[in-house]
Amino acid sequence: MTTKRQLVGRIGIDAGMCIVGDPCYVRTFDDDSTGETLPLDGTWDEFLKRLPEEFRENGGAASVGYAVIASTGHGDGLYPVYAEIDTKTPDLIRRLIIDFEIK
Repeated sequence: MTTKRQLVGRIGIDAGMCIVGDPCYVRTFDDDSTGETLPLDGTWDEFLKRLPEEFRENGGAASVGYAVIASTGHGDGLYPVYAEIDTKTPDLIRRLIIDFEIK
């Protein structure tokens, strides 16, 4: 398998973190400890309460229901997003990379 890396855009970060997941799961939150699906009330405080305690205290990355959340390590900014595209099947994206490294 051969791929080429292509800049596909930039992600704007205003919370020092980003979340990657299916948009249809944004309105609910699966509690990993009980397996229960709970609605989010739409507030920032409610979202923060649902983050794993270790992530709230230390940053890094964590699973949040059916999504993954990651701290940028550098705070707010515009971060490049790259796609690694299969050269034989150009509509097949093999990887999506968000580069939080400050150069």
